[in-house]
Formats: sequence, C-alpha cells, structure tokens
Amino acid sequence: MRFQCGFCGSVMRDLNAKNLGAQVECPSCRHLQVLPSSPFGPGRIIGDFVVIQKVGEGSIGTVYLARQISLDRNLALKVLSIKYTNRKGIASFLAEARTAAKLNHPSIVQVCAVGEDNGICFMAMTFIQGKTVRQRIDEDGKIGVDEALHIVQQVSEGLHFAWTEENLIHRDIKPENIIITTEGAAKLTDLGLAISEDECTKGMEISGTPFYMSPEQFAGEKLDTRTDIYSLGVTLYQMLSGQLPYKGDTLNTVAKQHFYEKATPLKKLDSSIPSEVEKLVGRMMAKHPDDRFSNIEELLNDVWKIRQKTAPSKDMVPGVHTISIKKLDYKQPQPSPIPHKSFQSGKIPKTPFKAPAPEADEENVRINKTLIFSAMGAVLIIVLVFVFVFADRAKRLTNIETELLPIEKHFAQTNSVSLEIEDDCKKLLQRIGTPKTEADKAIMFRLKFLISEMQIRRLAQENLRLKDEMSALEKKTTVKSNNLTSSMKEDMLELAAEKDAEIAEIEQAFEKEKKQWQDEKEALNRKIADFGKKLEHEKKMADEKLRTVFFAKYYSAIRQCKFTEAAALLKEFSGKSEISPEDLARFNEQIARLAEFHTAFTASGNKYTKTATPDGIVIRIVDEEVDLNVSGSFSTKKWTQLSVESLAAIALKAFPDLPEKYVKSDICLLLGKPGDAISFSPDHKLLEMVVNSAFYTGLDSVKSLAETDKKKALPKFQILQKEFDGIPKFSEELQALKPSLEDSPPTLSSPLGISPPKDASK
Repeated sequence: MRFQCGFCGSVMRDLNAKNLGAQVECPSCRHLQVLPSSPFGPGRIIGDFVVIQKVGEGSIGTVYLARQISLDRNLALKVLSIKYTNRKGIASFLAEARTAAKLNHPSIVQVCAVGEDNGICFMAMTFIQGKTVRQRIDEDGKIGVDEALHIVQQVSEGLHFAWTEENLIHRDIKPENIIITTEGAAKLTDLGLAISEDECTKGMEISGTPFYMSPEQFAGEKLDTRTDIYSLGVTLYQMLSGQLPYKGDTLNTVAKQHFYEKATPLKKLDSSIPSEVEKLVGRMMAKHPDDRFSNIEELLNDVWKIRQKTAPSKDMVPGVHTISIKKLDYKQPQPSPIPHKSFQSGKIPKTPFKAPAPEADEENVRINKTLIFSAMGAVLIIVLVFVFVFADRAKRLTNIETELLPIEKHFAQTNSVSLEIEDDCKKLLQRIGTPKTEADKAIMFRLKFLISEMQIRRLAQENLRLKDEMSALEKKTTVKSNNLTSSMKEDMLELAAEKDAEIAEIEQAFEKEKKQWQDEKEALNRKIADFGKKLEHEKKMADEKLRTVFFAKYYSAIRQCKFTEAAALLKEFSGKSEISPEDLARFNEQIARLAEFHTAFTASGNKYTKTATPDGIVIRIVDEEVDLNVSGSFSTKKWTQLSVESLAAIALKAFPDLPEKYVKSDICLLLGKPGDAISFSPDHKLLEMVVNSAFYTGLDSVKSLAETDKKKALPKFQILQKEFDGIPKFSEELQALKPSLEDSPPTLSSPLGISPPKDASK
C-alpha cells in the first residue's frame, strides 16, 4: 500500500495492513503521523489518485472523492469491492467503464480513467456535487410536479443520446442512479448493467433492480429502449407520490405485481397532480411495450408539451434536445392548475407476454437467529468477554505507554537530566496507582527504573562537579603553596583529605545504589519477557477460538445459502484476526462461486437448456425446480434432489475452467454433505479447517446438552453423524459418544441450528 505524507506530500511506500491505525515515519521529511485505520482512508494512493474521503457506496463498490495527482483535479473514484474482484466482476466493471467512456453528454456522468493497482480495480469519473433523487425523496417526501418532469426530461436526453449513438439500454434506471447537481442539472450514472441492443437476446441472464424492472425484463425477453421508459416511469411515479407503485416482500411477488397488477392512480394519492401527468406516467408504465411511447423522442415531445402548462414560466422549459444548465426557480408565482380529467388506464396489451403463471404467494420463512446461535452461545460469549476485557486493558496501558515512549527515546539519546521529565514520569506513575495486572507492573517498573537512572545520572554529574572543583582548588594551591606557611599547608591537606573521603563515600553509595537498580532492572526484564510470552499465548488462544467460531458460522451460512451473510462474516473476521491475503481471496472466490452455483440451480431459467446430466436433460430451472427430459418423459425435481454429478454438470457450464473435483466439493457443501466434500478435495486445507470447526462446534454443543437433557441431545447427535458421515477421525469420536445417548428416542434437529434444504433427504 501507498499513502501520501500529510506534511511534505511525498509518497510513503511498502506499507501493509499492520501499519493501518499505527504511527509511521515519512522517509522524506521524518515526520511521525498516524495512518487511517481503513485501507482506503484519507491519503491512500490508488494509481494516479489520492483518496480524500468516502462519499457513497453502491452494489458492487465504494465511491471516494479523490485528487488526481498528474492533473491536480478532483474526481470521483469508484473502487470495485473485493467480493466482486473476480473474472466476471472485473469484466462487468470494465464493461461499465468502457460504455460510459463512449458517452460524452451533459446528462451522463463522464468516465475519465480506469485501471488496476495491486489487485484493486478502480474507475475515475467526473465528481458531481449534489444529491441523488433517492436522497431528495427521503428528505422532502416527494418532488414537485414540474421539477420531477424537468428531471425526467434531462434524463431522457441522456438516454436518447445513449440509444441513438450506441444503441445502449441502461437497464437500471432508478432514483439512486440519478444525481441532481447543486446547479439543478440531472445526471444519469451507473452504467454497470448497460447493454447494446445487439448483445440483448431472448433468454439472457436477468439483471436489474426488481422494484423498477419492466415485465419483459422479468420474462427474459429481448429488450429495447422502451424498457428504460418503463423504469423511468416507475421513478417518476415515486418522485410524484413519494412511494413505489409495487412493494412486494419477495422477488416473486414483485414480479407478479409488475405483470398483473395496476398501480394505485396518482390522483388518488395526490389530487393536485394534473390528469395529463397521470396519463403520461400510466403510458410510460404500460405492461406491454407496444402500449408505451415507441421511443425516447416521442416521450420527450410529450413531456415538453405538458411542461408548457406545469412550469411557472415557459422560459424554464428547454426545447427538445436542449440541455438546461440553469437552476430552476420555483419560488415565483405558480400558474393556475390544469383542469383535471378522469384517469384512463393504459391499453390492454394486444400480444400477451410469456409471463410466469400467477401462483399463490409463498409463505415468508423467517429464520430464528436465536436458534441458529444457541448451540454456540456459550463459547461466543466467553470469547467476546475475553476480547472486551483485553481490549479495555490494552487501551488503558497504550495511553500511558504512548506518553512514555518519547520520554524513554529522549532519555536514551541525550545525557542531559531534566527535573521536568522526572516529574512527568512521577505523574505517569501516579496514574497507574496500585498495579492490578502484570502489564501494570511492567509499566510501573519501567517508570521506576527511568526515575532511578535519572537520579543516578544526577549523582554522577554532582560527583564530576566536585572533582572539577577539587582540581581547580589543587591548581590554585600549587601556585600559592610556596607562599603558605606550614600550618596553612597542613590545613589544606586536611581539607583535601576530607574532600577525598566525602567523594569516596559518595562513589561507594553510588555504586551500591547502581547495583541495586541493575538487579531490579534484570528482574524487571525477566518479568516483561514472561508477561510477553503469556500475552502472546493468550492472544493465540483467543485467535484460535475466534477462528473456530468464524469457520462454524461460515459453514452454517453456506449450508443455508446465505452468501451475503457469509461475506459479512468474512469481512468481520478479517478485521479481528490475522488472515493471509491469499486465504481471504480464496474465501471471497468461494462465496461468489457458491452464490452463482445456487443461482444456476434455482433460478437460471433457460440458460442451461439441453445440458445433459445423469438425471436427465435440463429443460429449464425456475423457483428451485428443475424441469428434466428423462428419456422423452417430462419430470420436475427440486434441485436438492439431483445427484452431485448432475449439479456438477450444470455448474461446469458456468465455470468450465474449474477442476471438476473442486466443483463437486463446493456442491456437497451446499447440500450439507461435508464428508463427501472432503472426499472430493482431500488436499483442500481451507475446506478442512471449515469442516473441522463446524464438526467440533456441533460436538461440543451435543456434549453440553447431554449433561442436562439426553433426549434433546440424541437427535442433534444423529444429525451431526449424518452430516459428517465418511470422515474417519470424526466417526471415531461420534462412536465413543453414542453409547451415552442411545437410551433416548430420536427427534431430528440440527446441532448447529441448521435446517436441511427442502426435500434434501429424498
């Protein structure tokens, strides 16, 4: 990692994760400064850009305000999330950058550069100061009629340019992707899902934000610019009413609403909305593309006509294909309202879509998190308490040690003795008070040793001063000795003898005290060394417990196909434990891969049609069900009923470059067969750690429960035995525990709180 020095502006190179949040020295100006705790904090250099601050976060990355070093200008720097830094994610990221770079239009955010820096993919865009339409709706509740139409007019200009120049379809029009600048201009951003008409084919992968997707997007039909008109219509509906037209709780429910239900009329939500505007939104949101505006040009003309009546002044309405760069003033008097007309619904589609047949809404299944973590609660609480106590103690000692280190450094580099420094040490000693821990004692001994060394130095300096005085006195005595009487000489000799005796006594006391403090110093060093070993051991034990808890929770999340939760667990774990970049990347790759496997097995539609598997030839995959052609007969199975080999045949279509054994191993994890997963990949060390942690966490839970309730312990034992069947070292431990539980009738439930997938046992 590289950071820019906050004092001289030079580049500090070769920094790593251990330096984050710590004090480092600039190699150029030698100033000490504390780096931010985040790897993308202020001062981080990525490519030709210096991060200033975080300004937003999207679905696949984070956006920062950054300064371009070479051209000395501020830009928005979008950094691809580690979760998506894989072959597919990088390809999509580069496609977005190249697409946006082709479009130079005032209503589209311009991309200036794209690149990669040590595995970090980034894209630099024009920095826009303003708010998204989503933020405006959240703050104001809704947006005025003419201002909303003004936004739609400007966004439509950008969409018209993208369509006429490159035949591009945005596919993700929504309030979050429209920015209103401080000057009042509307700009369209996030072309991550944009696609040209030539690349758009029937049956392609479905992409978009469900609340704003057109019916043909859900159906996987071939798209054109009319799908963007639909999404822009939903956005306009939300701007005018402050709410979405369709608000289902599940993806399937939202899709059915877009296909079959009519949105609540705008005039019913707000009677002040003109009928012409209500009709405009209704036509934009027509179910069938043929009933919408045929193109953006037609939409722009209609919006311009309506704004002749809704705008306070006609001068505020730019002509079609004219970009307005001035901020509209809505404080001037409003025109009289347009007479309202009754709402007329859109036309009935002439040609029905191949829409999915309406089904009864699936019952929402809510997972009780208390049950998921109850088996691991005791271990987790102990680890958290230990970490909290350790962190609190370390913070208190760190504050004192931070003040002590520069004092020790100054004392070691100079021979001067300062009473002020000695007083500072005594004040730190008072702050420790009565030592309660070995760490307190270690700091206390360091302070006492520092104070004693200062006193020893002061005695040594006093000794030298006395010797200098004696030397000067002897010189004077030698000069005047010839003139002194014998009596005076005897007095001088006697005085010299007294001084010698005094010096000898001081030296003797000094040596005695010096030896005493040296002994104490050696004892202190031994205690510090012992404390360091103990602290390192405690840290190692805590880290091992933390890793065990993480791997068990990670397996639980994967087992339940909760990939977002697994990624969040990995992020949290990487911040608390030392995990190598290679292992972190492997975990992220596995999560992304498993997520794609699950999507392929549950909702890939016609993508894997004609794929031959041992269970039959795939026809399509929808709602976790696989339609198969078995020797000319039609059959439907849940994906969990398919064999590992059949699922692998589908997965290898998505990842043809992956070794088959790793694909089968991952599929076994999804099916809750860790034993089979190990057998397919016996050399997979990370997989072995995950399976070991999941097994021993479950085993400890069974043992703990068996002490109080064997009837409840036995079914958990049986599930554990079924999930980890085929691993010899686990079988031995399970066989040893089995006799003590067999006197109870079985009642199946997972020891880790994990419910098997539907029909997994069939």
